[in-house]
Order: sequence, then structure tokens, then C-alpha cells
Amino acid sequence: MSILGSLDVIDLMPNGTPEQVYNRTRECILQGADIVGTSCGLSFGTSLENLRAYVRACKETPIPKCDDVEDLIRQIGVGIGRNMKENVLGGMQE
Repeated sequence: MSILGSLDVIDLMPNGTPEQVYNRTRECILQGADIVGTSCGLSFGTSLENLRAYVRACKETPIPKCDDVEDLIRQIGVGIGRNMKENVLGGMQE
């Protein structure tokens, strides 16, 4: 099964800054989305800079290894990593 992490086509892509687009794209990747994209296309007025920020984030962001919980903790954040360790991996103790 693949997971699609979408970027907001109504507000973020046409009205956000390249930095906001980059950060949101990176967040989707680090949270485990297999496919990052807009929900259904692009709104009129989406800047070329925002599209470039999206592509740059996809190229520069490492894909987390789902089988390495410690790597996920470093890349995603301690809170999300702990939640995954407790809920997804059956509460493994350190």
C-alpha cells in the first residue's frame, strides 16, 4: 500500500512562500508519505518558485527507513518516533 501526502492546492501552493512549500513537502516525506503531491492539480497563480521548492525538497529530503525506529526518531522527531514505537511496533521496550 502506498500513502499519498498531499500539498494544499488551494492555499499553500498559490499563496505560500517557497520556504513554506519546501518545509511542508519535507514534512510529508519525513512522516512516511510514499507519494508527495498536490491533491488534484495546481491552482492558477502557483509560482514557478513554489514548484521549484517542491522539487528541491523531494530531491534533498532523505526517505526515512521504516524498519529503523531510531533513525525515525532522529528524522521525524522524538514525539512521533515514540508514538510509532509504542503503537505501531507493539510497545517495544528499550
